[in-house]
Amino acid sequence: MVGFPSRVHPCPPEISPPSPPLPLEPAELQEWLEWAGARLIALPGPRVGPTPYRVIWPEYAQDIWEVTHFRAALRPIAAAPAPEEIPIMEEILALPAALADIWKRRVLHARALIHPITSRHLHDWARIGRTLGISPYKVKSLHRRALADLCVLAPSTKIQRIDAFFLTQRGHLPPAQLAP
Repeated sequence: MVGFPSRVHPCPPEISPPSPPLPLEPAELQEWLEWAGARLIALPGPRVGPTPYRVIWPEYAQDIWEVTHFRAALRPIAAAPAPEEIPIMEEILALPAALADIWKRRVLHARALIHPITSRHLHDWARIGRTLGISPYKVKSLHRRALADLCVLAPSTKIQRIDAFFLTQRGHLPPAQLAP
């Protein structure tokens, strides 16, 4: 599962003296975009299509096999993002708007979409390349350049706000990232 992105700080924010913000690295920006893309896909949405038939009076299973078979038939559902994660998710997904090149924005947004359960990219390099009509190798290069350009062009106030969110949400970080 996609966890919170990590930013390496020497000590917790309540102890450290005020210092200039650390420069944003492309790998960290990619983590932020993937985290936000996974949260976007995990948002609950309305079901499209007709509703299935329902029985008003429930049937109770008499056999343990019926119960376990039914439970195994349920598809796993990703947990919806917390209400405080939604504004940060929107800010992160709005970062590529700072780029003037529409191709770079499209590649960043397409590559940011991550399945919230399997943590796999929804669009691989070849699929993005077919959509844009270019080689997958050029898509990778475009993605790398877009991340580097966005690290320079991203507004520092947004970067600080996003970084502060991830530092205050330390309870949600995986244990490996909580170690000082």
